[in-house]
Amino acid sequence: MDAGPGPGSAASRADGRNNLQIRTLLCERGLLHRADGSARWCQDKTCVVAAIYGPKMTLGRKEDPEQAVVEVVFKPKSGVYRYNAPGQTENLIQKIIRNAVQGVFVASLHPRTAIQVVIQVVRDEGSVLSCALNATCAALVDAGVLLHNMFAAVSCAIGKQTGALLLDPDASEEKDALAVGSFAFCASGELIDNGRRLETSEAILVSSIHGSMDIQQYLTMLELARQGCQRIAEFTRLSLDKVFS
Repeated sequence: MDAGPGPGSAASRADGRNNLQIRTLLCERGLLHRADGSARWCQDKTCVVAAIYGPKMTLGRKEDPEQAVVEVVFKPKSGVYRYNAPGQTENLIQKIIRNAVQGVFVASLHPRTAIQVVIQVVRDEGSVLSCALNATCAALVDAGVLLHNMFAAVSCAIGKQTGALLLDPDASEEKDALAVGSFAFCASGELIDNGRRLETSEAILVSSIHGSMDIQQYLTMLELARQGCQRIAEFTRLSLDKVFS
């Protein structure tokens, strides 16, 4: 399922969006037949494929007798080991995604097992971390893994020239930004009269900042990210309705 950019007024960015618009979204599930769950998530030209394997039995030191172990493998596009946003390296992204999955996955139901998340970057044109997080959540849902909550992620940047906050920055905006932040919020659904609703909560699952900003800038960025994640969550709900209706 795909969706165009979010609501906004006059264009003020190089790609025609205003500062508060998210790029066109695309989500497809069940692409990989050998995986227990998979999803492709695109935000315009940024595209990531995530696959879930398990929970399955594991041997050796990684085994936990009380809960499942979460393993994350992040594969950049061939030949690329550093990303557009400053400070985003392979090991850091793996750690952030692993912590996010551990925050929502009901691991206690699967002792002495492991669940593996494999993420392949197809193309990075900005906001690759938030795109990878959204792909991971979609793949977990496709795998039928029991979660405490779903989650939605988005990136924000502070423009170097204007100091304006930019939602879902592309590669050139990340490169020229004073600071870039990637955020994920828990999202839970409820039944309403005309269907289902998926809303983000105040619970912050991921907050990853690169660059410098003051406290007020951070709080403003956080609120903008929460609003952006609500749009991502609504798109996710529509995508799920299309699959399961």
